[in-house]
Amino acid sequence: MPTFYLALEPPSYQRTRLARVMRQLGDRSPLPHITVIPPRGLGPDLSWLPPARSAVAHCQPVTVALGSVSTFHDRVLYLSVTAIGLDNLHRRLVDALREVVDHGTDVDARDFVPHLTLAVARRHRTLPPYDGVVALLGDLPPFETGEVTVCRRDGQSDHYRAWQRLALGTG
Repeated sequence: MPTFYLALEPPSYQRTRLARVMRQLGDRSPLPHITVIPPRGLGPDLSWLPPARSAVAHCQPVTVALGSVSTFHDRVLYLSVTAIGLDNLHRRLVDALREVVDHGTDVDARDFVPHLTLAVARRHRTLPPYDGVVALLGDLPPFETGEVTVCRRDGQSDHYRAWQRLALGTG
């Protein structure tokens, strides 16, 4: 059964660089992204897709700056994100999806901390060594994105892929 999440993707030249670093940190199938709505409740019936598309259409493009390397509880290595318009996009999506996600799951159950995950400690393992990540990444200038990517994972796969793109600011 497929699962989904909604995300912003960096431009292709930055995705390539980020994916290379993510592979060096142990991710076998990296998809560099900034999660806007996590998979909680975005079910396979796709009833959430029309409200998501409508909410996204009423938001302006988002300007993103990737920042410093940090960790969540020594389990997740990430780049901090400052993004003009992202809080508004997130809030509109939460409001639009609150009534249609599976079994009333609260799509806004956790505080929203914009970030781009680089590595995750899996199954009782610690984060891989990440000294020098900033040097590996090089200069990542701010970018503007005019779309939200719907990412999909099928069946037993551990890996998500970009499935659809929803245009910002068309409504």
